[in-house]
Amino acid sequence: MRKRWLLLLLAVLFATALLMVERYTGELGISVGSVSNAEPDYYGQQLQHRRYDVSGRLQQTLLSQGSSHNPHTRQTHLEQPVILTRDDQQQTWRVSAADGYIGDGNSLIELAGGVLVDSQPTRANQQFLTISTERLMYSPDDTTAWSDVPVHLNSNSGNSDAGGMKLDLNRQRLELTGKVSTRYAKP
Repeated sequence: MRKRWLLLLLAVLFATALLMVERYTGELGISVGSVSNAEPDYYGQQLQHRRYDVSGRLQQTLLSQGSSHNPHTRQTHLEQPVILTRDDQQQTWRVSAADGYIGDGNSLIELAGGVLVDSQPTRANQQFLTISTERLMYSPDDTTAWSDVPVHLNSNSGNSDAGGMKLDLNRQRLELTGKVSTRYAKP
């Protein structure tokens, strides 16, 4: 009779231990599941995206060392993005940064970290313009860019500092906002 009670007690202890293990692993499963939401659902390397106008001419090229999409934040992260675009006069503009972000369902590109916008000189036009800032929004649909943080401009004719800017690359139109300070270079 004692053996039966002892066997029953061992079975109850074993069942209790199994329930405790199940509860412990179940709690781990919940925390692991929440961490997995922060991980990207897809990623790639050496991204190249080209955009053409209605006549079939290359209008813009987006290059990136790497990209990853996070479903939790609904954002795509671009590593070292470079955007090459041609304006109406066939002048090439280069926009680069350390990081870029594109929200799901949105075409705007948020560039951050050492953002540079520069015009590439051509045979017909040897003028150059370089704009540097820490954050910039870029719209590939209408090739405009804007920033609400300080910007620095460097060109053949001098350099300027401003609190922000709006740039239309197609029209080659730049509007500086905020406290603007300009120093002209002697010709």
